[in-house]
Amino acid sequence: MDAFMLSYVQSCSQLNTEPLKSLLDIIEEKKKQDKPGVAESLNLSGLSVPLKSVTALSHALESDTWFTKLVLADAFLGDDGCIKIACALKTNQTITSLDLRGNGIRSDGAIALGQMLRVNTHLQHLNLEWNCIGIWESGVRALSDALSMNQSLVSLDLRNNKIGPQGTQALALSLKHNTTLLRLDLRWNNAGLIGGRAFVDLLKWNVVLKDLDLTGNEIPEDIARALSSALERNKERYQHELSSKQHAETLNQTLQTLTYSHQDAMAKLQSKLANTDQRALTLAEKLELASNEIQDTQDSLRTAQAKVQRLEIENKDLIETLTKERTQAQTELSGIQKELVTERDRHLKLQDAHHLYSKDMTGRVLKLEADLKKAELDLQVLKNDKTLLLEDIHKQKEKEKSLNDLWQDKLDRAESSYQTKLSNLHDNLEKEYQAKTKKIETRMRQVEQEKTIVEEEYDAFKQRHMNEKRSWQDQLLMAEEKTIKQEQHKRQELEQQLKQTTTQRDQLQQQLSVQLQEQHQMMKSSETEIKRVHDQMLQLQQELSELKSKNAYLSNDLNETRQRYDHLKKDNSQLDASNEHLRLEILKHKEETQREHRHLLEEVERLNRLQGEKDQLITNLKQDILDRDDELNAIDQENNLRLKELSANIESLFASRVRKHKHRH
Repeated sequence: MDAFMLSYVQSCSQLNTEPLKSLLDIIEEKKKQDKPGVAESLNLSGLSVPLKSVTALSHALESDTWFTKLVLADAFLGDDGCIKIACALKTNQTITSLDLRGNGIRSDGAIALGQMLRVNTHLQHLNLEWNCIGIWESGVRALSDALSMNQSLVSLDLRNNKIGPQGTQALALSLKHNTTLLRLDLRWNNAGLIGGRAFVDLLKWNVVLKDLDLTGNEIPEDIARALSSALERNKERYQHELSSKQHAETLNQTLQTLTYSHQDAMAKLQSKLANTDQRALTLAEKLELASNEIQDTQDSLRTAQAKVQRLEIENKDLIETLTKERTQAQTELSGIQKELVTERDRHLKLQDAHHLYSKDMTGRVLKLEADLKKAELDLQVLKNDKTLLLEDIHKQKEKEKSLNDLWQDKLDRAESSYQTKLSNLHDNLEKEYQAKTKKIETRMRQVEQEKTIVEEEYDAFKQRHMNEKRSWQDQLLMAEEKTIKQEQHKRQELEQQLKQTTTQRDQLQQQLSVQLQEQHQMMKSSETEIKRVHDQMLQLQQELSELKSKNAYLSNDLNETRQRYDHLKKDNSQLDASNEHLRLEILKHKEETQREHRHLLEEVERLNRLQGEKDQLITNLKQDILDRDDELNAIDQENNLRLKELSANIESLFASRVRKHKHRH
């Protein structure tokens, strides 16, 4: 903020003007508040800001990074001040809201704002209420061209700007390419029937604009109803897109959490398997030492040692088989997960391709309909131009009559004044004939000279008036010939456009038939893919049942090993007291094997739980795929109905145009 204040004061000193005290007071108050990170607004509404102060303020705003909102309502800026502010905002990257209400902005200021909107990518809210932008069409057209290129503005307020039908039509045409503007306020302007129809055509293309207020624009009720229904449709589409995005994000999050939990579980299982392998190795070493001692001490324990070795071998085989089956189950689960992800991506790609195709077709059909309506509007504009030209010709004739009457009155007045002067001179001559004969003769000569001058001026004026009358008549004839030629030329162009639209309609119908066949083939391929996924799911269920049977077989083997171990315990209990150390080691081994067995059972139960979660996820994905298929079918039906309606409308419009053309000929 200090940098902004310093640059403002320096600019004022360079321009030889005093800084605004009110602006300096506002900056000081902002400094006292001292709220870092809070969005600041500069409010100068209701202040009469001179042009030099506006230039200094614009220089300070060019490199400012503090203020995010600029309010200059009722500041008497005019076009010059608006141009300065617009030039400053071309480089400013922090201001997101600009309020210029009630500043008497006309075409020059609007053109400067349009140039700013072409470059600025941070301004989101613009308020231009109570200005005079619509008096000249150049200002409205500049704003319209800028809106077609701008991709940051969210709301625009153009209330009470005297915008006529042509200006509103230009705004509507520019918003066909805009994808960010959500709110547009055009209350109390002069949009009329043409502007309302232009916005109806716009909302067939634009699916982003949600709020459009045209109160006080003399729009018919049917057009107002069409606008309200189109805006409701845009709001529903916006909400549907938001919900679908949120649903997709939740699905992605659940998939990520499941994959992370699966990876963590697999890592824990691998670490536990490594620990069990190490324990088995240590137990094998201890058993070998015990067997050596038994061979050295007693021959009777050789049988027990052989049995213990067989148990160790069987335990190792069981551990190896369990590890192999676990690795196989892990690989199969990872393969199933990859296949599910690929199937999901493929389904999403098919859905996106179908959506793009339907959107492209609706866009083409709407473009043709817009071209037809534009041709009708051009015909109506030509008719209006013709009536205006005839009215201008009538006005010129009336003006010529008024000029003739005016000059005739002037001549009558001059003649009456001349006659009065002559009568007065005659009276004076009779009274002073004898005393002032010489003066009267000189005066008579002067009067005769004045009379000749007046007569010459009258003749010259009459000749000039006749020449002007002839030139006006020639210009009128030329204008009439020019309008007739223009009407003929435009009529020929419209006939060519009608021919082109008919050919384009035929081509579009052919393309529609081809693309419908392609869509049918794509639906068949998607059905085959869904069947394949279903078959894979059945295979996975069979493999899971096989894994469960293997798990039961392993549990039976573990029970047999437990029974064998009990038998060996009975045999070892019959040994002498000298073998007590070996018995203790065997008991320890038994406890460790039991703990490992419990651990293995817990791991098997955990794998079963993971498999159940995976089955639940697969069922959820199946349900999502079915829901998406239902949505796609509903969208296809809606698109088919719209295409039928549009084709019927195009045929009816074409038939009406042909009838009108025949009626004219």
